[in-house]
Amino acid sequence: MAVKISNTSITRPEGARDQEIPLEGLPAAVWRFDREGRCLFASDNIGKALHLEAEQCIGKTLRELGLSESQRRPWEEGVRDVFASGLPFEMEFIFEDTEGATVLSWSFVPEPDAHGTVQSVLVLSRDITDLMRAEKGLGLTNSQLRVNFENTPLVAVQWYDQDGRVRYWNPASETVYGWKAREALGKTLDTLILAPEDAARFRRIIDTVRKTGSPSAPYEMPIRRKDGRHGWVLATTFAMPLGDGQTGFVCMDVDITERKQAEAALRESEIKLRALSDNLPGGLVYQIDSGKDGQERRFTYLSAGVESLHGISAAEAMADPMAIYGQVAEEDRQLVAAREAAALAAMQPFSAEFRVRLPGGETRWRHFRSAPRRLDNGHLVWDGIEIDITERKRAEKTLRESEERYRAIVENTTEWIWEMDATGRHTFTNPMVTSILGFSPREVLEQDFSTLLHEEDSAVVNERLPQLIADRQGWRGWVLRWRHKDGGYRFLESNARPILDEAGMLLGYRGADRDITERMEQEEALRHSQALLQGVFEGTDDCIFVKDGNGRYVLHNEALRKFLVRLLGDAFPADGIVGKRDHDFLPADIADRLAANDAEVRKSGRPLTVEESFLLEGQTLNYLSRKFPFALSATAEPGILGVARDITCRKRAEEEQNKVRA
Repeated sequence: MAVKISNTSITRPEGARDQEIPLEGLPAAVWRFDREGRCLFASDNIGKALHLEAEQCIGKTLRELGLSESQRRPWEEGVRDVFASGLPFEMEFIFEDTEGATVLSWSFVPEPDAHGTVQSVLVLSRDITDLMRAEKGLGLTNSQLRVNFENTPLVAVQWYDQDGRVRYWNPASETVYGWKAREALGKTLDTLILAPEDAARFRRIIDTVRKTGSPSAPYEMPIRRKDGRHGWVLATTFAMPLGDGQTGFVCMDVDITERKQAEAALRESEIKLRALSDNLPGGLVYQIDSGKDGQERRFTYLSAGVESLHGISAAEAMADPMAIYGQVAEEDRQLVAAREAAALAAMQPFSAEFRVRLPGGETRWRHFRSAPRRLDNGHLVWDGIEIDITERKRAEKTLRESEERYRAIVENTTEWIWEMDATGRHTFTNPMVTSILGFSPREVLEQDFSTLLHEEDSAVVNERLPQLIADRQGWRGWVLRWRHKDGGYRFLESNARPILDEAGMLLGYRGADRDITERMEQEEALRHSQALLQGVFEGTDDCIFVKDGNGRYVLHNEALRKFLVRLLGDAFPADGIVGKRDHDFLPADIADRLAANDAEVRKSGRPLTVEESFLLEGQTLNYLSRKFPFALSATAEPGILGVARDITCRKRAEEEQNKVRA
């Protein structure tokens, strides 16, 4: 609510109660400051503290009025904060000059316009020096306590009233919690640093302190800082008179966040170590005390894995170390003893892979690794780990066998197996290259592959291969012509995959090429035959067609299309007849007749020759049709292959001859 001030009264906005308050009735000196810190108004009673006349202050900043930096800094900060936040707050300040110290209580009040924008700040300053002096009988004054507390950088100190509202907030509290004193004053901890449940706990603590009169025992409290980070403090709370007849409370906090984090990290580390030890897949962690001379064998620690790895409990092994040592396979004991002696002599880690025989008779491979160290009592201990490597050993054996099989396949396959590096130079080739191209493996490795390609194909490879290398892509079914040692060319179909390192970088290619020269020659002959057949198919005047097992047209030649266009006229389907049955586009009587003939061929499985007549433009056209069973594929239902020849002229000639004979 905005407040209007004259030299004699403070006026509130119209409609508010107590519109005018006489200045003589106020115990406080009143100031008004604009956003630049210039005084817009000063009441006549300001002189007692500052030795200034009110009219001297108008239009001037505190610096221009001659106040020292220490005197004006709290004022200026308070005015700036109210302009920034739009919220009022209170604070106490010791004002010192040549005549002594004056304790002032300041209230900063925002004055917004109709839109809520702060236009000026009202400052009410009250002299509480006498009140503070009256509290001397209680021991240290609040001011003296503040001096002590404000110079205690490691202890956050706050005072609270009976409602838990902040009355004092020292600089260390600002550091620990991130809230400035002017932001914290008048607020409760649930709005500042404590979660609701912790704020309720704090209120219970001050209730207990009030009732018992005794300080609280040190307690740990989780906090949240202004920036949202969480932490911990170690706190103690005790009662203190506030001087106005009320009892307040002092809370002294030490930031223990780093300690709590270290404790949590230690607990987490111990939990992880135990979890790792007890859940190590196929392994266990152990410690052996071998005495001062290194000859004893006594387990001082065994993780839970001992039961699954050795078939005995940790207690059994710790009571009798030979329960584990005795499982070492007889044929490997000399190796183990030699490795132990060497590690002990050099005080270096022990590492060995050997077999153990379990109580049930099964033989397993294990890798033991441990490191020696001396304890303060002179004893030598070995901290170690045991891992079951049986599956790895089996995999290694399988890999060796696989490599042998691969070598046998590579050396005996009919395909050319090869490898090349990222520059395109062959680094490996199997002997089959000699059978395919006539060159020995060594001759191929010594030549640039492009010299072995047909000139046209070499140009294609030089254009395409760099992009494949850049994209780290292989290829499939790439047909190229390779030069044979006899000067001819062979067609090879190539398939290759990229070889990548662990970082995904291309190292080269590994591939296999198949000689398809004969297939290419056969395909060329087939294409020639198909072209010849297509010429006959389309060049004949006979109507030729193929139907599937459902009577749908699969293909037909141009002669049939022309006949149907003549027969049907505009009724001929715009999209053709492929995929359609006779009943889809022919008159029903014609379609029924053709379908009956097709059915007879499918039923008998033999060719059928039939004369078929069609009425066209008042004339009868006669066709001699021969239909054959025709399988489109090995699994499809048999269809029909038909050839229909126009015999109209022949039929007419026969009729004329018959008339002459008659």
